[in-house]
Amino acid sequence: MKKMNLAKVVCLFCAFSLLMITGLSTSAIAAEKSYKWKLGEPFTKGTLQYELTEDWIKRVEEATEGRVKIKHYPGSLLGDYTSQAEAVASGAQDLAIIWPTTNVAGPGADVYMLGYVYRNWDEFSKGMLGWMYDLHKDLFKDINWEILGTLPDGFLTIVSTKKFDPMPGPKDVKVRLMPTELLQVRFKELGFSTLSMPYSEFVPALSLGTVDAGGNAAWSEGWYTYKDVIKYIYDARDMTSTTFLIMNKDLFASLSEKDQKAISEVSAEWSKNNFAAIQKENEKYRKQLIEHGIEIISYTDEQWLANGKISREKEWPFMESKIGKEKMDIIRKNATPLE
Repeated sequence: MKKMNLAKVVCLFCAFSLLMITGLSTSAIAAEKSYKWKLGEPFTKGTLQYELTEDWIKRVEEATEGRVKIKHYPGSLLGDYTSQAEAVASGAQDLAIIWPTTNVAGPGADVYMLGYVYRNWDEFSKGMLGWMYDLHKDLFKDINWEILGTLPDGFLTIVSTKKFDPMPGPKDVKVRLMPTELLQVRFKELGFSTLSMPYSEFVPALSLGTVDAGGNAAWSEGWYTYKDVIKYIYDARDMTSTTFLIMNKDLFASLSEKDQKAISEVSAEWSKNNFAAIQKENEKYRKQLIEHGIEIISYTDEQWLANGKISREKEWPFMESKIGKEKMDIIRKNATPLE
């Protein structure tokens, strides 16, 4: 009888152990779930931004040991960046690289284009990888986005067929701007005559003299789009631009802590490397434009400070009305001093 009881105990112990092992194995398998995601971006094949995005995808797949596979859709194949931003928020799309717009992200979403915040690349990278990046994450916290990283455009320029005085108060200079109120406020206060028109109509308008200049132009645009139409590029350093790598927040939250950590670490390192890469590329385009015969007019420190004073007195209060005093005080505390 005792032998039989002992045998039963042994059998029960073995059965229990087997169940435990099976359960642990099942949990391990569940934790190692694999994914297939779609990532869309506005940049086309052949651009540095496309190559940098490919680099991020490769790093994520390696860091997650192949559990994550990402299909890359460049050149707005999944729609323009505004519609992709909405698709990521709704869960219809997994990942996107976008410029935040006010119609999707709410008032103040264009704070990344605020005028006269940084004077050089070092200040820009420290801000966008630190305090300004955190400000954006807080600004977008109620949108169903997980902000993973940033891919900068760099300092934007003013392209022009007409020479003008960089000091505040250029006369009779008609400048085409993006249809955002923030830029309209800045350029009007600095003395320009501003107007909006579809991007596709801008180059013909420059050729015909309907418009004299265009604000918010990336160095790459100067080379690929404007070099045969314009005579001058003003390196005003009045504003920067950047895109954000976003992921559906619910999808990110559903990942294991291990995968969340891996993706976050890859994205942070990737963002840091992007600044050096884009800065180098912008310098390349600058040299090519000079060789092409374009006159580059860089604002002096005196001109930058004079324009910056006007921007901060007029444009910054406008932004404060959109994002609130608390966030604007963070910008005031960290922006380049006007001295």
